[in-house]
Amino acid sequence: MHLPRSVFSERQIDILLWLLQVNNVDNVPSVKSVKLIKDTIQQLCGIRSIPYDGALGHKYYVNSLPDIIQQEMMNPRVRPLLHFYPEDTGELDPELLTPVVRLHNQDFFVFEPALLSITRELDCGWVVEDFHSFEVSGKRSSSKQHLVYRVHTQSMVTDGVFGHHGARVFVMPLWLYCDDTSGNLLKKWNKHNSFLFTAAGLPRADIHQEYNVHFLCTSNLAPPLEMLDGIVDQLEESWKQGIWAWDCVHEEYVHVIPSVLALLVDNPMQSEMACHIGLMGKYFCCISAAQPEDTDHSVGEASGSESDAHADAPPKSTRKRAKETMEEMVIWVKCMVDRRTAKTSTGIKDTFLDSFLNRLAESHCKIRGGNRAKQAALNRVKETLPKIVTSIDPHTDAPVEILHTVLLGFIKYLWCDVVSVRIGKDKLKCELLETSLSSVDVSGLGLSHLAGHTLVQYAGSLVGRDFCAIAQVALFMLHDLVPMECYDTWVALSNMIPLIWQPKIENSMEHLCNLMTSINNFLACTARWTP
Repeated sequence: MHLPRSVFSERQIDILLWLLQVNNVDNVPSVKSVKLIKDTIQQLCGIRSIPYDGALGHKYYVNSLPDIIQQEMMNPRVRPLLHFYPEDTGELDPELLTPVVRLHNQDFFVFEPALLSITRELDCGWVVEDFHSFEVSGKRSSSKQHLVYRVHTQSMVTDGVFGHHGARVFVMPLWLYCDDTSGNLLKKWNKHNSFLFTAAGLPRADIHQEYNVHFLCTSNLAPPLEMLDGIVDQLEESWKQGIWAWDCVHEEYVHVIPSVLALLVDNPMQSEMACHIGLMGKYFCCISAAQPEDTDHSVGEASGSESDAHADAPPKSTRKRAKETMEEMVIWVKCMVDRRTAKTSTGIKDTFLDSFLNRLAESHCKIRGGNRAKQAALNRVKETLPKIVTSIDPHTDAPVEILHTVLLGFIKYLWCDVVSVRIGKDKLKCELLETSLSSVDVSGLGLSHLAGHTLVQYAGSLVGRDFCAIAQVALFMLHDLVPMECYDTWVALSNMIPLIWQPKIENSMEHLCNLMTSINNFLACTARWTP
């Protein structure tokens, strides 16, 4: 019963123990003893489940992130594969990196200017580079050469980083994943939202292995943004305090600082995380639609009269805040209510915040009596609102989700157009397309064969890997079967697909240039075919 992947009931355990007894096995434990052993093992090396009372009133549990990371550092199967810095350290906030890095027997601290080179090409003074370059006034009096500095933001290197009490300090970036299950409200297994994570420093071949995917929490009641509060609490505490863990590689205790490198979610979940109205809105991008001031998943003091600044709202002040008047409170509530009406014009739809706005609006409408009674009632409502600001920024940490955007997006639509419109009821063309797909040699794609009849007959029910294969062979199959403008679009599409599915990019700038050229060519061909 104590095995993580073995789910036996007490009756099944009783049968197994009986089988051991009838086969003359000595010292067979009782069911109670097995349960005690399970509880002991759980206390020694199990993962704690921490309860949380969500801001929306739902109770949920989150597995302890420090416990999981401690076990990963002790795991000889996983720990040697972990690399504790991304290939591009600029993707992580310097404050989330190790405090110091040792290079060539010299220590460099985060945000410390370090000499890189001397150049004669600069006419201005000192240059310090961070994520955004800026110039420091003043020139060197002794020479016309100017020093170029860079702020060191690198993290762990092979010879070790030393920080707290002389111990090694590692940064551990994580891929945080959230998705919902296909549920049914009339059955037991209804819809659940689940959070999982993997270590971003694992090699690509190992990152999707089942034992490297760690479960955090799930609920069929609490929405993702409500559960995210509990996860963020653990992340912030781990970032501030660090996680002490035994490193099986260096055979010593080390200090681990976890952080979220990116949120891996599909398009609907990205819209929910980024408080975006979704793909039906006139602002299609969840990054451009929501500005930083609109991204706090919080209300109350943090996003009330301060974050949701309004022209008529009371001005901010560094002094001790005076007692709020009835007129100021009415303005504050109206500002919150006005934010709900901005969905159409901005594309923002914060479902988490909406529940509190509705609570405020209903309370404001139902209150009867004088100003004092209204102010006291609204104060009671405000006290129930959460004041926690989520530190994860989904607008910058959510990469493009290419499965639903590309394969199950426009590739699926174009293929369905070919089958149902361009070929339609032409039986001869349909049979020719099926035969061509079944006959094409796809060994270079790592496939044995293509099921031509299935790809044509069930075009609207295919999965991502089917459309990935179709996108690479369609231009050979569709020649003389579709109009030339349609065929040119498929040629441009087939040229773009391999650039999107690259497991490793050697030169990111060159790759980005080629990708943008291919995207623009695809859009131009599509517009030329059918605007």
